Amino acid sequence: MLCGIDLGHHHVAVAVGCSATDVAAHEWLPMDVDSDPAAALSTALSVTSRLLAGVGDGELPLIAVTVVVPQPVTDADGDLIATPFLHSWHGLDVPGRVRAAFGVSTAIENDANAAAIAESGVGTKTTVFVKVSTGLGAGLVVGGGLVRGYGGQAGEIGHLVVKADGQLCGCGNRGCLETLASVPAILRALQPVHGQILESDLNRLLADGDTACARAMRDAGEAIGTALAPVVAALQPEDVVIGGPREIPMEHLVTGVRSRVESLVHPQVIQHLSVRAASHGPLASLVGALQIAERTARERNRRSTR
Repeated sequence: MLCGIDLGHHHVAVAVGCSATDVAAHEWLPMDVDSDPAAALSTALSVTSRLLAGVGDGELPLIAVTVVVPQPVTDADGDLIATPFLHSWHGLDVPGRVRAAFGVSTAIENDANAAAIAESGVGTKTTVFVKVSTGLGAGLVVGGGLVRGYGGQAGEIGHLVVKADGQLCGCGNRGCLETLASVPAILRALQPVHGQILESDLNRLLADGDTACARAMRDAGEAIGTALAPVVAALQPEDVVIGGPREIPMEHLVTGVRSRVESLVHPQVIQHLSVRAASHGPLASLVGALQIAERTARERNRRSTR
C-alpha cells in the first residue's frame, strides 16, 4: 500500500491505495495546521493507521509514504527549509516522525511541487502550477523533471513584489503577490462591499452571480498573471495550472491569469499555451504525494533486485 499525506494551512488530508490511480480510501479534515504542525502530523498518522486497518482487513503492508507541506524543502528526502513566515514548522522532523510510526520509505515534498507533478501530463514538457491559499506557491516541471532551484526555493512566488507602492506585507516589503492574490487578500478586497466574510462564503457569492466577488477573483488572477509573465516568456510552458481551496471555484482566477499573460507576453510565445484550473482540483497535492510514494516504492524495489 501507498500513502499520501497533505498537510495544508487549514486541512489534513490522507489517501491510501495500491497505486496513485487506485485510491482505496481517503479522508479530508479541516484543521488549523499552521498553529501546531506537530499535532496535525500526529492526526495524519492516526488517520493513516485507521484507513490502512480498513483496507484489505489491514493485511496489505504499507511500503511508502509521501508527506506534502506548505513549506519549501531541500529535496524529496530532505528537511524543511526555515522561512521567517511560518515559525511553527521550524525543526519539525516530518520524515523522521513518519518513519518512526510506520518503518517505511518516506519522502517529503512541497505542496505546490507535488501538485505540479500531478498536473503534468504524460508527454507534457513544461508545466507551471500555482497554488492559491493562505499564501501562494508555484511548482515547475521542466522537461519532465521538477525544478527546485539552487536552494530548494524555486517557485516561492508569494513574496515577489508586483506592486511597489502596495500594501505592507509580513515579510517587510510592500506589494508582494501574497497581499494581492492570496485568499485573505481576496476576502480583504471584498470587505468594503460585503464586510467580514469567510473563505467558505466565496463559493456562495460566485454561485449567486455576485459581480464584486467575480471582480476580486479576476483581479487576483491578473496579479498572478503579472508575476507569471516573465516565467512564461522564459520557459514557454505548455500548461499554466491554477489550484486552490476546495470551497473556491477557479474560473475567474484563471480568466484573470490568462488575460494578463496574454497582455504582457508576445503572442508567438503563448500561441500554444493552456491556462486552466487544476484537473485534480483541491486534491492535486494529495495525488502528487501518491505519485511520489509510488515512485519511491519502485526505486526501492529496483535497488533490492540488483
